Amino acid sequence: MKIEIPASTHLQELGYPVFKIHSAVRVGKQFGLSRNVMLKGTGLDEDALSDTTTIVSLGQVASVYASFVENGLGTEAAFALGKALTPIQYGAFGVAIATATSMAGGFDTVFLYPELECPVVRMPLEFHEDMTHHIFKDNIQATGLHRFLIEVQTAMAVTFMETVNGAPFPIQEAWFTYDGADEKARYDALFGCPLRFGQPYNAFLFETRALKLPYVEANALINADMNDLCSRQSLRLRKNQLFASRVTALMTANLAASLTADAVSAQLGISERTLRRKLEDEGVTFKALLQQFRLRSAVHMIRNHRLAVDEIAHRLGYSAPSNFRSAFKSWTGLTVGEFSNLEEPLNRD
Repeated sequence: MKIEIPASTHLQELGYPVFKIHSAVRVGKQFGLSRNVMLKGTGLDEDALSDTTTIVSLGQVASVYASFVENGLGTEAAFALGKALTPIQYGAFGVAIATATSMAGGFDTVFLYPELECPVVRMPLEFHEDMTHHIFKDNIQATGLHRFLIEVQTAMAVTFMETVNGAPFPIQEAWFTYDGADEKARYDALFGCPLRFGQPYNAFLFETRALKLPYVEANALINADMNDLCSRQSLRLRKNQLFASRVTALMTANLAASLTADAVSAQLGISERTLRRKLEDEGVTFKALLQQFRLRSAVHMIRNHRLAVDEIAHRLGYSAPSNFRSAFKSWTGLTVGEFSNLEEPLNRD
């Protein structure tokens, strides 16, 4: 079966580290795939995989993953790929997550530096009263590749979280949109929780209080150094990334300014109509991008700077603190105070 990677703009732009392809080639060889087969059509070679300055597109990563499926490899290989993506394989980004104070701080790093994660699958959090849904959204949308991508990413997440937690990821349920009954034994062995197939979306469900669990390798000094390195790496990559990333960078540089489509388009020297069209070409609206930016920024300010609500509202361009409080509640399902309480780690004893 030949898998066609969509020609979407967001899949073609260069702007991500090469580590996922490097890791996939290493694992693929264990399953009998040659480097040439896996890299066919990507324009990459062995030298590129060994060069730390190589930047790739999501489409290139997806193409390598597609070679597994096209050659008859399924769940076993996908899980092996995910398990191979340990914190150290992510470099400074992985170490920054692993040395955070708690799971909440680890997720904050993911929110801040999405380009370093190389999101073939996006992983937002949704809060539902006392439960958090860690969602896995297919960012490639290639026919025949969806299940493989989700299997890679969920295997990565559960293995990654067990490493940094020092204990199994406390998943209450694992949801999948497809029917995985054909590989239920492998799923049971990996996830160790009730499985729900045929669900509206792919997700891990866990108690929100688990976000306070301390990481076993928490280290404030190393974490600060790694976050500084992540910031510099992220800025370098964004120069080659999507138009949406340029818009987000502009928002970051203009906190407390008017973050309207008209103001942002003026800063970019284009019309508002062109701004909206370019974003739509990448599958995102200005409203959604602004909401995502404000949520990430708010989470970062609450966790890392302990700023008052009035100050956060001002920095994010809200006319009144009450408007920010209302928006934050709609984003997370929690008040700012409730969310702030997640910051302090639980005592494992």
